[in-house]
Amino acid sequence: MKLYKSVLKKTEEYNYKKGISRISIQSNGYKTCKVLYYLSFIWFMIFHGLYILSNTTAFFFYEAAAKNIHMELFVTSIVVFVAMIVANISVKKNWHIPAFVLTLISGIAQITVLNGNDNISLAFLEHGFMSNKFFWYHHAPIILLSLFTLLMAIIGVTAKVLAKKDYNRTLASMFEAYSSTHENVSDAEWNAYLEELDRELEEKKED
Repeated sequence: MKLYKSVLKKTEEYNYKKGISRISIQSNGYKTCKVLYYLSFIWFMIFHGLYILSNTTAFFFYEAAAKNIHMELFVTSIVVFVAMIVANISVKKNWHIPAFVLTLISGIAQITVLNGNDNISLAFLEHGFMSNKFFWYHHAPIILLSLFTLLMAIIGVTAKVLAKKDYNRTLASMFEAYSSTHENVSDAEWNAYLEELDRELEEKKED
């Protein structure tokens, strides 16, 4: 469905006049979540990238060390690394649901395989949960990434639903006003009228 600029403008004017404040991806709360997401993303990618780099180096150049590589974890880490980059692109494009789903699934996969590694599981038992390096290198950033993409998805989807509701309300009001002076308005005539309003709006901007 095409969104007409003239309708959007009237919607903004109506909300401003009535003192209606809607949640938006321009809000400070959303922007804060996005900044914290990017910080968590950098945190995750640094340690994740170092793990992949060290194991890749061992795999190709050090035969003795290559035997100790946990291949399931190594392969999963590469897949998750790529998936997190795609999720990051989705965040930048404001594709909130794909970003959250990708981040959550990737995070769960990574944590599941990590916890299946005997060395990591043993380290958790010996050093506890919060004092373990694996928690801070992998688990913590994954948890934060999932949390912030969830919050952004909630804000983004809510904002979109409310914006659509406001737009449809304004469109219905404009149609009612137009049809009161134009009987038996066809869809083509109504769309042409909205197109004309958009053209007039653009002309005013140019002036």
